[in-house]
Amino acid sequence: MPASEPVQTAAAWILLRVGAAEEALALFEGGHLSRAKRPDLWAEAFVRAMQGGKRAATLEDSASWDALARIVGDPRLLALAAAFALKEGDGFVARATLSAALDQGADPPDELLWDAGLVAVLAARSDEGANATRLRLLGDAAWLSGDRLLAERRWERARMRDPRGSWKTLASLATARELAAGEVGLARSPRLEAPTDAMRPPFSYSGEPPAIRRAEQASPEPPRAALFDAELLSIFPDSSAARCTVAARLLRNGKSSEALSLLASRRDAADADVQTKILILEAGARLWPEDRLVAESLRLAAAHPDEGTAVEVALRMLFTRKRYVDFLTLADGAQRRGLEYAGRWFYAAAAMALHGDFRAAATILEREGAAQPGPLAPFALGLAYQELGDYRRALDRLEVALSLAPSGGARAAVLKEIGRTRVFLGELDGARAAFLAAALADPADTEAPIFARDPVRARGK
Repeated sequence: MPASEPVQTAAAWILLRVGAAEEALALFEGGHLSRAKRPDLWAEAFVRAMQGGKRAATLEDSASWDALARIVGDPRLLALAAAFALKEGDGFVARATLSAALDQGADPPDELLWDAGLVAVLAARSDEGANATRLRLLGDAAWLSGDRLLAERRWERARMRDPRGSWKTLASLATARELAAGEVGLARSPRLEAPTDAMRPPFSYSGEPPAIRRAEQASPEPPRAALFDAELLSIFPDSSAARCTVAARLLRNGKSSEALSLLASRRDAADADVQTKILILEAGARLWPEDRLVAESLRLAAAHPDEGTAVEVALRMLFTRKRYVDFLTLADGAQRRGLEYAGRWFYAAAAMALHGDFRAAATILEREGAAQPGPLAPFALGLAYQELGDYRRALDRLEVALSLAPSGGARAAVLKEIGRTRVFLGELDGARAAFLAAALADPADTEAPIFARDPVRARGK
């Protein structure tokens, strides 16, 4: 083949004119011609080769498909570029490219819109003639888009068309009924419980890391949700996922004994899954004696040492019950193995504090806690800096925590630590004001009024 680029370009043009698109494309794939310098010629060769049944190995990335789409002017190729962007893990590029494809008239499949996170676009699609599977998908999209009534209508239609199609349809309907009764949100924010002194050391805060979802205050279960749950269990009696869904709802409604009974038949089974064991432990935490709960927590972590969620739940059970020796053994082991789990930032810092290394604890919290929602990270940082004697920095972090703290016991705990820190700084009037505010935030707190009368007493606490 002649080396001259103009001659190669002419050869590619002639090959295309005589129907030899694959040979023309080979000039680009072999590096004889540059796609960047001859984009129109390359695009024609590629499209004709594709039409002839050849799949070009050179286009296995989103950028190439995007370039082809813009040269050819076919928005369907933009949708294909978005799919490759998802494969590459670039959700932002995928959404932007897919939005451009939609603007230009492309009609990408539902699944691509879902995977790209364009749920509002998916929810707006017509469901006329949709089968049960598509109705479930469109219902999920409507739910995530905030149109709960549309979601319920679609799920109901999916249920009527195929009652045994998926346990998730019934679970979704039960959750919608639960939400309608005001019991639980679609994506509940973790609720930090009222702090107690039982958590000191290392941090006097009894709330779990924000990654841990806590059960909401118990309230009567909505009748329709219970009916959906009963139907769910009757149609899918062997589904562990369905059973766990119902058990989790029972726990949210304070029915720990019923949840444990539902799950207990699976506890000793060889094929019991991790989620079942975790829910059994969550139910047991409200029913079992402490020694049994600790033993079951250690058993769960030992059975699933590489399962981050299981280890994290076990750590929480041990930490909140002041079983610090067992907690450190488990936390240090997870740290050595490099185990990743959502609340690692908190438990790693807690372990360092229990070892007496408050500087390392503060470093972890500063580095990883800043991205966490809620008051827990700045609150823990304030306590760590207290231990280090850096009271100005402690006060700064505690004031951040106060701005994020909910009302009640959690806010009172932050205010008491602010008061204590001001005592260490010699600012007794400011300390007294903080303790008075804590007493108002939580009238059940017995310490705050005492410290408000005599702030110096908080120094030895």
